[in-house]
Amino acid sequence: MSICKVRNVRIRTKPEPAAPTLPLRHGLSHAGDGYDPVPLAGTGHKAGLMSDDQAHKLAGLSSSSTAITQIFQSSGPAKPNHPDDDEFEDGVDGFLARWQPVLWTPSADAAERGAAFVTPTAQWRLEGSKRPSWIQIQPPADMSSGFFTKPLSETNPLKKFLLLSLSLDHNQDPFGADFLAFGWSQSLGVGPIAPIDGDNIVFVQVVRTGIDQRTAFLGVNEGGGSTLSPGLVTNEPIRFLGLLKDETTYRFYLSPDGVTWRYGDSLMSSIAPDRVAVGLINTTVDNDLFGFDFFRVYPDATV
Repeated sequence: MSICKVRNVRIRTKPEPAAPTLPLRHGLSHAGDGYDPVPLAGTGHKAGLMSDDQAHKLAGLSSSSTAITQIFQSSGPAKPNHPDDDEFEDGVDGFLARWQPVLWTPSADAAERGAAFVTPTAQWRLEGSKRPSWIQIQPPADMSSGFFTKPLSETNPLKKFLLLSLSLDHNQDPFGADFLAFGWSQSLGVGPIAPIDGDNIVFVQVVRTGIDQRTAFLGVNEGGGSTLSPGLVTNEPIRFLGLLKDETTYRFYLSPDGVTWRYGDSLMSSIAPDRVAVGLINTTVDNDLFGFDFFRVYPDATV
């Protein structure tokens, strides 16, 4: 089950250079960690290593607006002050109390680096004490997708910035096309991945495309069709994923450290999102660990 559907998928094209071609399987998409600039189509911008002020200019935004570097000062991320923030500080039980598993159930075994396993019942291994203030998740290596999700306190805000702090296994060989998706969706009572509405969602999906490389895409599912941006390739670890909603325009950003940011791409959508969702697929024999440090919400942000 995936967020991005193969049928009716519209991928924007650009003149040169050609975007990397990746299979659209399991819905979201595949990405990794890399730093080679890739021109993106449709917006008139180019992705690449840039300062915050450059990101504003390329995105057509005023550099006097609230900047990412105002959110992330040199001393580190600001402490949470929004009811939807989650610091993952209370272990596995606290995580499961707030986030709903979709298409998987918790395993009795704890996540452990180097473990190799497949579970026919789609059990994910969790661990929340070895790395304080982190939740570590280890899906089985069987290509089955799963999600964790929670509702947000505000439906369809005009301007809001969602930020996910994470760690992805890096420089692992052999590697598989593991992927992570960070989405903002409408809620659905009944459906294949309910309460996530996979037909009305905006998401960033990150796919591992090399031993130390990942490729990130911005996608929209709406009105029975899907749009996927060209891929942004990076060889740097992805430590932060940011998804900005500016009325009906969505933009995404990547950072290895919370100081240097790369602007990815923008897409339009008129959905009314009211929940956050994270999707994972593990294809590596020694099952990769996906770590999450915090999820934060910045209302009225104009990054």
